[in-house]
Amino acid sequence: MNGDGSNDSAGGSGAAYVFTRTGTNWTQEAYLKASNTEAGDSFGWSVGLSGDTAVVGAWIESSEATGVNGHQSDNSAALAGAAYTFTRSGTNWSQRAYLKASNTETNDQFGWSVAVSGDTVMVGANGEDSNATGVNGNQANNSATESGAAYIFTGLGPILPELRLTAARNGDLLQLTATGTTNTQWRLESRDAVVGNNAWQPLTNITIGPGPTVIQQPLDFTSRFYRGVWLP
Repeated sequence: MNGDGSNDSAGGSGAAYVFTRTGTNWTQEAYLKASNTEAGDSFGWSVGLSGDTAVVGAWIESSEATGVNGHQSDNSAALAGAAYTFTRSGTNWSQRAYLKASNTETNDQFGWSVAVSGDTVMVGANGEDSNATGVNGNQANNSATESGAAYIFTGLGPILPELRLTAARNGDLLQLTATGTTNTQWRLESRDAVVGNNAWQPLTNITIGPGPTVIQQPLDFTSRFYRGVWLP
């Protein structure tokens, strides 16, 4: 991400660009490249965006890998194609997954089209040759030349942040110690453990740093539950 865009030594490798708008002003937020950039791969031929997840197709990519995050350095399956997912945290984008068909073959052109909704990605391969019908049919038969196929992947959206809370008594105070995903913001809440009196009440907002975050509250000797609500 955000590499040297002035180097043109990989002709036709392709790229994708992310822009965001504030009012009527647009600014470039990210410059995306494949993790295995090579000349002629046509990365960026197809793109999809949903919230903080982007998917980019490269239908000429030639690795023989299959599935998710396979090896990328082999070029023995010309025009097999690939797709790449990227996720955003704040304003920072990073590659999340390298996608290949489950039945990668030469000229299948996987990545010709892509779509994404939430954490679900669909990738089209208009050159795939199986004569299967419907869902999850036989992928090994290549008797229907360029009939095409589509593949669905799930669980590829942004990784949700994590919060861990521990509670201990410190004299006349209750000490809550929060750790988790750095630079995430949370609203801490508590509620009475007594059934029927359990509405969550806000305590304070915190930002998780590289070390533990400590919050101290008066100790009222009431049994309470505590939780953190992520503030994206």
